Amino acid sequence: MVSITKMRMSRFIGNPYPLEIINGKMYEVRAEYPITKVLDANLIKKWLGVDTAFKVNRNGSYIFCNEIQDVDWEDIQEKSMI
Repeated sequence: MVSITKMRMSRFIGNPYPLEIINGKMYEVRAEYPITKVLDANLIKKWLGVDTAFKVNRNGSYIFCNEIQDVDWEDIQEKSMI
C-alpha cells in the first residue's frame, strides 16, 4: 500500500499507457493523483481529455482514465457464386 505522503502526482506520458481492469472493464490509465491534491475532478478530466475518474480511497488517489470500448463484430461467411 502506498502512503499518501510518498505518492507523487503521476501523469503517464507516451504510448502505450498502463492498462487496468476496473469493475470488469478495461481502462487506459492516463494519470493518478492524490485525493488531497484534487480540488475539481471534472476539471482535471477535461484537462486530461479522459472520460472516467475513479476515487480510490484505499490508495488515497484519483485515477483518471479512458474506457477501452469492445468492438462488435461478426464472421463474414464466404458465399459461393453459382
